[in-house]
Amino acid sequence: IVSFASKDISTKEGFSAIIREFSRDKYGQVLNVTADRRFYNDSFFLENGFKKNGIIQPSYFYFCGEQVVHPGQLLDELLTEARNSPIGEEEYLKVNKWYKCFDCGQAKYRKLI
Repeated sequence: IVSFASKDISTKEGFSAIIREFSRDKYGQVLNVTADRRFYNDSFFLENGFKKNGIIQPSYFYFCGEQVVHPGQLLDELLTEARNSPIGEEEYLKVNKWYKCFDCGQAKYRKLI
């Protein structure tokens, strides 16, 4: 949304403009959206005509410097070494500068266009 907004358009107005543009050739279709619960609350989407459609439970990811990966994307070799380490998987990853970070889950919304 931020990439579509300018100094003269609020985020909400920018979001509405994107929805209007999308709606032009998608009439009668359902638009499904997920939103990171760290940054959005329900009112933002409900005010724009969406209905809440569930929650994706919190999860976690790993990061090392600027590299961010889902647990399933960690190198097999690194995970094997971590799991076989006498200090434990999480401690091994920390020693190798991979840190576990939890998110807040995602909310799912849908809107009939």
